[in-house]
Amino acid sequence: MVPRLNGEQFRNIPRVVFVDPDRFREGQQMPSTATNLLKTYRQKRDFRKTAEPSGKGTKSAGAKALSFVVQKHDATRLHYDFRLELDGVLKSWAVTRGPSTDPADKRLAVRVEDHPLDYGGFEGTIPEGQYGGGTVMLWDEGTWEPLGDPHQGLEDGDLKFRLNGKRMKGEWVLVYMKGRDRSGKQQWLLIKHADEFATPGDSHLTDEFTTSVETGRDLDGIAKSNKPRKRSAPALAATPSVHSLHKVLPARSIAPERPKRLNKPRGRTMDLSNGVAEASKVGIELTHPDRAVYDKPEVTKAELAAYYAAVADRMLPFIADRPLSLLRCPQGQAHHCFFQKHDTGGFPAAMKSVKITEKDGTVEDYFYIQDLAGLIGGVQMNVLEFHLWGSKRDNVEKPERIIFDLDPDEGLGFTHVRDAAADIRKALGDLGLESFAMLTGGKGIHVIAPLQPSLEWPEVKAFCHGFAQTLEAREPERFVTNMAKVKRKGRMFVDYLRNERGATAVSPWSTRSRAGAPVAVPIGWSELKKIEAANSFSLADAAARASKPDPWKGYFALKQTITAAMLEAVGGAKT
Repeated sequence: MVPRLNGEQFRNIPRVVFVDPDRFREGQQMPSTATNLLKTYRQKRDFRKTAEPSGKGTKSAGAKALSFVVQKHDATRLHYDFRLELDGVLKSWAVTRGPSTDPADKRLAVRVEDHPLDYGGFEGTIPEGQYGGGTVMLWDEGTWEPLGDPHQGLEDGDLKFRLNGKRMKGEWVLVYMKGRDRSGKQQWLLIKHADEFATPGDSHLTDEFTTSVETGRDLDGIAKSNKPRKRSAPALAATPSVHSLHKVLPARSIAPERPKRLNKPRGRTMDLSNGVAEASKVGIELTHPDRAVYDKPEVTKAELAAYYAAVADRMLPFIADRPLSLLRCPQGQAHHCFFQKHDTGGFPAAMKSVKITEKDGTVEDYFYIQDLAGLIGGVQMNVLEFHLWGSKRDNVEKPERIIFDLDPDEGLGFTHVRDAAADIRKALGDLGLESFAMLTGGKGIHVIAPLQPSLEWPEVKAFCHGFAQTLEAREPERFVTNMAKVKRKGRMFVDYLRNERGATAVSPWSTRSRAGAPVAVPIGWSELKKIEAANSFSLADAAARASKPDPWKGYFALKQTITAAMLEAVGGAKT
């Protein structure tokens, strides 16, 4: 885990100041003060004509946190100046289109000269004819927290950090691109990491906020007033969080933050303090633990972490070391959710990645986890559903299970689903395959048969396709293998397509992003007869169930595979 230090701790660490290679040539003495770092800034400006601060005599106000500021700048071309306090100055980049909270939207950021700290309080108009002439707005401000050594990050061209601003929040990265623009300036990319503040597919941050965070004025209002506003160097007295200090001080010297318990009934181990404690035990910083991720009933982020701690021993044998697809809901279950299978950066270290070659020959990083830290890391990243491949990461071409997902037409009750699952169990058994039932937490049931990983995906898919078609041929009024809604009327859709390379299905014990926070729960065939709905198990129910005898006992001990005779029996051919 990369250590995180606050501003005061960085200021107390002896180090060599990073020097922009544009301003340092071999044989020159390395500048070590803000005065030297601001030489280019002052050379570009005539302070008799511009109200911009000169920075002479400016010193850090002793803030406990490093400041950052974003200034919307209507110069020759509208852009956003992004500035980070470091070494007594504001390291600065001109972001041509402004920041975006969409991790896929990489914004060009041109490195410009360092600015004085008191420039972080400047709002006004730079006279025409002066360097950077145009109107400047204080668009955002706050504190920032380096993720690792920022000097090394600048030198390596990979500066990671967390922002706590009024508009920009969470983890970001500045990545240096080789080459320079026409003026010889370094070109970087400003990228949002995929965290709870990310909004994939939505890059309208600068459209949403168009006024100053300090004065409420828009650019026209600032230009018309013609009264520059200057403030002394930022003195943000933000106290470093307990979670940040966990990374730099001995664990026993700090007690974890304990949010207040809510006055409502709770299931087994389903309380806030336990969720925070479980996350801390495995090295995950659980931010905003009391934020609701489900509304009705309310389930908090910490409660979700506590749930996964309660079921981890049962869940991990099914999910560990398998490529994953994650359903993330940054604003909670009731809002926009999206699937993510590729690691785009910014995830906890416990959420690992493996390179897998796609069908088109490209190589992508897929998520996988190995332990409880990975599960809780998913909670931290607002994962409400874990979906897994049918094979392990070190043997992706050979599946270790088959699955038939029973999805009923809207007019069919759950009794029909139960009966269909039982009949599929019998049909598989007649062929020599033992199977298990899982309530999906939605409307259906998964019938799953574990396999020895001996056959590859084409053969396995061919068997599953043939088996499903056999069901449909025998009882066409009952089963259908065409996924089109119009074909399903009054029938049960047998989804066999989850048995192909790259397809996923929800993991046993995973929560579902549905009202009521239901869970996908393994069920015994005898007890299935008494179940009234596929979403019968709440978090508390599932957590309690995980401590009882395993209804899937013997699942991993089975030594079964799809034989040539089985393929022939269902008329399976490679598809």
